[in-house]
Amino acid sequence: MSLFTSPLFNTPFKAIIYQPNIHLRKGFPEADLKLKEAIGKNWKDWMTMYTDASKNTDDGCTGAAVWIPRCHLKGISVCLAWIPSHSGICENDKADLCAKEATRNDTPLNVTYSHDLLSLARKKLVNTWNEIWKASQILKGKHYAAIQDNIPSRPLFFIFNKANKRATSIVCRLRIGHVCTYVHLAKLRIRDSSLCECGLDEGNTIHIFFNCTKLSSSLYDYLPPDIPRPIDLNSLLIFTNTSFVYILCDFINSNNIKL
Repeated sequence: MSLFTSPLFNTPFKAIIYQPNIHLRKGFPEADLKLKEAIGKNWKDWMTMYTDASKNTDDGCTGAAVWIPRCHLKGISVCLAWIPSHSGICENDKADLCAKEATRNDTPLNVTYSHDLLSLARKKLVNTWNEIWKASQILKGKHYAAIQDNIPSRPLFFIFNKANKRATSIVCRLRIGHVCTYVHLAKLRIRDSSLCECGLDEGNTIHIFFNCTKLSSSLYDYLPPDIPRPIDLNSLLIFTNTSFVYILCDFINSNNIKL
């Protein structure tokens, strides 16, 4: 007879249900780095456990890491049993027997279903698109390629879609590098001068968003303190597929920027 001991039963229950508040928002730039720093500082000798379920939405998480604390808060006692293998369990033995019989009884008909073909085709298409994208950005589209390194599986603003149309249009134009700044309009000979209306510098995106005295505030005033200064606008545009896009759109709307 073998005796198996799980480390889970040697751990205090309070340690299992402990939920520290480290004041980090999902999807925020440098969130992973800040999380590691917080764990290393406050829980250096603790065992860190990550579950795939914890990557879901806050309301839809599943798994022991989520439902054990919830059961504890509701006064429900939870008993965990560690099973080293499924041998000896009636239903699992039946499943193993059926699986072995299936390997012996081969079928002459090999059916490939449409949903399997669709998933394979989608994966191949995405890989092909990314290969073409990597090759084409060497010759043209360098500005956008520096911001969008690969082709995402979902459109821009698919998740963070609460900003208004004018702000999202400006963000899209900033990403592709075709915005109606004073410098750009001067190149097109729509304006005689590329100087900003404030008269301090060239009217490019960096000046407008960070240094223009005509605006009521600077983008630096909206950025969280953990983002380094100075910073290039293109570096911030990389994070427009995260919740940071709301900060950028709020700045555009508050200053009534039209580009």
